[in-house]
Amino acid sequence: MGADHTHEFDPQDIQNNKGVACIAYLGPLFLIPLFSAPNSKFARFHVNQGLLLFLVDVAASIVVGFVSLILNLLFFWNFFFASLLISLVSGLLGLLLFVVSIVFLIDAANGRAREIPVIGKFRLIK
Repeated sequence: MGADHTHEFDPQDIQNNKGVACIAYLGPLFLIPLFSAPNSKFARFHVNQGLLLFLVDVAASIVVGFVSLILNLLFFWNFFFASLLISLVSGLLGLLLFVVSIVFLIDAANGRAREIPVIGKFRLIK
């Protein structure tokens, strides 16, 4: 798992903003805690993590769509094979991102502040 930053936050801030921090992992709803708890460092940490996860999801969708187009052009004689392959990869990727969202939503609900592995170290929102 990624680095744990829980100790860096005020326990009162964590207690007051656990609920709103959870919303950060619900796709584009990461904007809600950004505007409803702008002074909470704990909520902003989770907003950043949720935004990163959302951007990875959008980027993955674009890449899967592009690869799908290429495979369908290359394997036009075997459309079923290309569609099956893309569906499998897309489904597994979607499941992975869903599980990551749930795990870190639960972390936020429990007052923990862990980085998402690989992408969590990037700070788009401070």
